Amino acid sequence: MVMDLLCVFEIGKTFPFFEQLDNNDKIALCSNIAMPLYVLCNSFYSVQQNCDVLCTPDGLMPIKMAENSYFIRRIHAIQMGDKMMRYSVQPFACLKLINEEFVLIRAIIYSHMVSPGLSDQAQKLLRSEAEKYAALLMSVVQTNCGHAAGALRYMELMGLIVCLFNTGAKYRQMLTYISNVLDPNFDKVFPPVLAKICTKGPVESHQLFPY
Repeated sequence: MVMDLLCVFEIGKTFPFFEQLDNNDKIALCSNIAMPLYVLCNSFYSVQQNCDVLCTPDGLMPIKMAENSYFIRRIHAIQMGDKMMRYSVQPFACLKLINEEFVLIRAIIYSHMVSPGLSDQAQKLLRSEAEKYAALLMSVVQTNCGHAAGALRYMELMGLIVCLFNTGAKYRQMLTYISNVLDPNFDKVFPPVLAKICTKGPVESHQLFPY
């Protein structure tokens, strides 16, 4: 998960609009989209590997960690993790995204203009980017599926984005529970700044963007 979350910031830098945001806006945006993007990427690759539970691109299945003696003693963590790692993949198994849809959904999430803490200028910029990527997604699905069926597919994909934010929030709740109740060493396993993002804690600009 650490590498997945680091990739959120690195991939963000590939979008031209991202560098137009000031550091506070970058933090507000990334703090809100990190967990939805984690769910998006790993659920998409899970389905590509014919897995019905969350599986990383390199084939690692986090659910297997439940077999570790550390987690066996923490039944609540196992139950929450098992539910989330199965639940998050289900919509992707039904929709079976193609690569173009995945890339555009990711771009729409990166341009999420209603993230708490964004400045008015950032919201305006991100709204323009979101509209652009949404129009591209509509064009792709209507080209592939036809006008009416493409419009229906587009609505399903917009619903998936809502689902990703809801699922990301549940992951954050689970990690907050683990860090606050089950494991006082959580922030020693995770880099502190990522631990704060996972549990919605405060983040300083110099921690994410030191240069």
